[in-house]
Amino acid sequence: MQEKNKRHIKRPYFTLLLISAIVYFFLAVIWRYFAPLIVAFLILVGVEPGLSKWSGRLGIGRKPMAYISLVLIIVSVALCVWFGLIPYLQGCDFSWCQEILKNPWIQKVVTYLQKHGMGPVAEWSKTAIQISSKILFNIGAYGLSIFLLAGVFTKVKNKMEQQSEGRLILGISQDIISYAKAYLKTQGKLFLIICLICIPVLTISGIQAGWLLGLLAGVLDFFPVFGTGIVLVPTALWQFLEKDYIPGTVCVVLFIVCAVTREFLEPKFLGHATKLPSIGIWISIYAGIQLFGASGIFKGPIGYLLICTIYERVTKKQETSKTS
Repeated sequence: MQEKNKRHIKRPYFTLLLISAIVYFFLAVIWRYFAPLIVAFLILVGVEPGLSKWSGRLGIGRKPMAYISLVLIIVSVALCVWFGLIPYLQGCDFSWCQEILKNPWIQKVVTYLQKHGMGPVAEWSKTAIQISSKILFNIGAYGLSIFLLAGVFTKVKNKMEQQSEGRLILGISQDIISYAKAYLKTQGKLFLIICLICIPVLTISGIQAGWLLGLLAGVLDFFPVFGTGIVLVPTALWQFLEKDYIPGTVCVVLFIVCAVTREFLEPKFLGHATKLPSIGIWISIYAGIQLFGASGIFKGPIGYLLICTIYERVTKKQETSKTS
C-alpha cells in the first residue's frame, strides 16, 4: 500500500519533469528551425474565427478571405508609410543635427576617425546591414508562411479536430493566442504609463523636443530588446556633455523609474490577464532570459504557459480515463 502511494506521488513529478523537458526542446531546437510555420499556424488559429464570421457574412470562402485580409494588411501598412511617415519626415526640421555635429566632443570623434581611418564606421555599417537584411528576411519568411499555410489551413484544422492529439495541439494553440492577446494588452498599458511618466518630466525639465523623446521612449519600451534606455541614456549623456547636469540627472532617474515600473507592473498585468501567478510570470521571464537570451522575455512565459496547460490537460485526460 505504501509503495502504491509513493508511486502515485512520484508520477505527477515525473510527468511534470517530462513535459518541462519537451517544452524546453521545443523552444530551444524546434522553434529555431520552424518558427515561421509555427507563428503562421498560431496567427491563423487566432484569426480563423473572425475569418469564418466575415466569410459567412460576405459569402466568400475562407481561403480567398484569408488572402484578401493579408493583402489589405500589406496595403494598409504601405499606405501608412507612404502618406504618413514619409511626409512627416519631409516636414521635420533636422537643424538640430547640425548643432550636434558642432559639439566639441563630436568634433573630436570626427577628427579621430579622420586620423585612424573609417574602420569603426565600416564595421558599424556592416553590422547594421546584416541586422537589416536579417529582419527583412524574417519578415518575408513569416509573410510567405502565412500566405502558403492559409490555403490549406482549413483542411489541416479539420483533420486535427478528428484526432485527440490534434485537439490537444489546437487547445494549446488557443491558450498561446490568449496569452499573446494578454501580452499585447499589457504592453499597451505599459506604453501609456511610460508615456505619462516620460513626456511631462522631459518637457518640464527643459530638454529640447522632450515630448517627442518621451513618446519615443514609450514606443521603444514596447520592444523588450530596446527599452527606454536606448532613448534616456544617450539623452542623459548628451545633457552631461552640454553641462546641463540637472536635465541629465533627471534622465538617469527617469530611466531607473521606468525600468522598475516595468519590472513591477508587467508580471502583475500578465498574471491578472492570464490567471497565472505573478511570481510565476516573473520567474519565467528571468529564467527565459538566462536560457534563451533576449528572446527569453517571450519564450520564458510561453514555456511556463505551455508547461501549465499541457500538464493540466494531460492530468485531466488521465483522470477521465481512470473514471471511465
